[in-house]
Amino acid sequence: MAQLGSWAKPQTAWLNQPRWRWAWRLAGGAVQRLPVVLLAVLLLPAVQSVCVAGEGQGASQATILPAQVAAPRGWNAALDLYCERTSPAFWAEPLNAWSNLAFVLAGILGWRLAERRGCRAGEMCTLAALAVIVGVGSFLFHTFATYWAMWFDLIPIFLYQLWFLWLYSRRVIGLRGDASLAIVAGFFLVMMLAMQIPANFLHLNGSATYAPALAMIIALGVYHALSIRREPWLLLAAGGVFLIALSFRTLDNVLCPVFPRGTHFLWHTFNGGLLYLTLRALIVNWPERP
Repeated sequence: MAQLGSWAKPQTAWLNQPRWRWAWRLAGGAVQRLPVVLLAVLLLPAVQSVCVAGEGQGASQATILPAQVAAPRGWNAALDLYCERTSPAFWAEPLNAWSNLAFVLAGILGWRLAERRGCRAGEMCTLAALAVIVGVGSFLFHTFATYWAMWFDLIPIFLYQLWFLWLYSRRVIGLRGDASLAIVAGFFLVMMLAMQIPANFLHLNGSATYAPALAMIIALGVYHALSIRREPWLLLAAGGVFLIALSFRTLDNVLCPVFPRGTHFLWHTFNGGLLYLTLRALIVNWPERP
């Protein structure tokens, strides 16, 4: 494996000195609790907006919201964002709802692949479980179609991206915890900024929000191929699948007059394939225990 510099192979002898042990243990504990910290940060905007809306004042302007979602009237405010939805009814988006089985299938297949290859690490199981939870959250959003359901849709998606980036940088690239944490934190900030891009930007129907995720997959795909990992083209293939998925998401409202069901369900279907490819890229390259 190529040398990765001090980021990947730290000199740790100085950490054995008593004056530094407490700091290292504190940092290690913080890194281990990364998913909990990220979940708390992601939940803050939702809690803030719900509390303000509960006071009858609408959402605070300081709340981090997707740019395509207007300020909510309350926790149960109805949202109508997709072509297939023509009423507030629970089953108004049947294709958009049931196509979320693709995420559930991706998580199950990833879990089974991990078991067959003897990769049963709790970290990998968490990522596979998140793939299933993405499907459940999206199902809730495309059936209830309310403000609270939107957060059940968004948060698992964000957590999957962040946890995947953390695991890939740590277990496949072999970066140190602080380097991986810096990368994940930077990606999180870019995601939050991308959420503020107007939905009508370049007529992309809000798909510009996913530009950071696409850039991440392509960048990791290039690294994956050039470093000759097992199944080296997996992540570049995942980037291609993601581009197709984004195309269907973008065209949903454009094609609505000629295709009333819309194309958002194909966004789900191809994204299920994307999640499986990312899971597989991690599993087949998971470091073997000595």
